Amino acid sequence: MRYIVLYISLFLCGLHSQAQIHKATLQASGLTCAMCARSVFKSLETLPFVDSIDTDLVQSAFVLLFKKDASIDADQIRKRVEDAGFSVASLHMTASFHHLQFPAGGHIMMNGRIYHILGKAGQMLDGDLSMLVVDKLFLSAKDQKKYASLSHTRCYMSGRTESPCCTAFGMPVNQRIYHLSL
Repeated sequence: MRYIVLYISLFLCGLHSQAQIHKATLQASGLTCAMCARSVFKSLETLPFVDSIDTDLVQSAFVLLFKKDASIDADQIRKRVEDAGFSVASLHMTASFHHLQFPAGGHIMMNGRIYHILGKAGQMLDGDLSMLVVDKLFLSAKDQKKYASLSHTRCYMSGRTESPCCTAFGMPVNQRIYHLSL
């Protein structure tokens, strides 16, 4: 029983973070007119974790503000853009960090999701930081290949937490993991 309590404590410590994602900037590709942008906007506003959306028609971008403590699902954001007939050119997630030493291996839990932050090992994370989602289907094939060279982990290719990369840092196996670049 003592080992179970210890394991649960270590697991929760590994998942706890002092970070909160509060905003995302989405650039959609293929938008050619205001009606296209409106279609994406209408699709995005149905997401339960989105509080409000601002649009930038010149950049074909949408700024999504999230509800406090909401579980944010980047795959649902991507799916809504695709349902409207377009694709994601880039997705930047902005998180507020509060004196967080960059976690070992870059694994962190934010807003109920598991993230693997590429680079910046040992750096103190503090304030608002914008991070690019570098997983497949969130970038062009050329850019995704570039980021694949930065990560030699199996979880980057599969999009799922895997052993030994993720489990060494207390992450559960076979969960969705997103990869971010600072």
